[in-house]
Amino acid sequence: MGSNPIFLRFFSIFPCAREQASALVPGFITAIPGDVIDGKPLRYRLNPDGGFVLYSIGWNQTDDGGQLAWVKPNKDNAVDIAQGDWVWLMAKGTATLRPSSATEDGG
Repeated sequence: MGSNPIFLRFFSIFPCAREQASALVPGFITAIPGDVIDGKPLRYRLNPDGGFVLYSIGWNQTDDGGQLAWVKPNKDNAVDIAQGDWVWLMAKGTATLRPSSATEDGG
């Protein structure tokens, strides 16, 4: 899914708007991208550290609050994709973004 870069770019330019993903509309996108499972907007949550979580409810069709379902309790790098949410986690400071230039976007 290509929506995460939109969120990253927007929030790097307007960090005060990080509280709500709806701040992207209509200046950056026409609508928050839909969850492929239920059609509702993707879920978004700002974390206390300044990062954010963007997630889909996943195959189990339950909003698990942006939590992955691990195959083993010790989180041994194996996620059960049939359970839990599909999560894109962005910790504060993990990406450095800059506005697109003409050479990057072909313009």
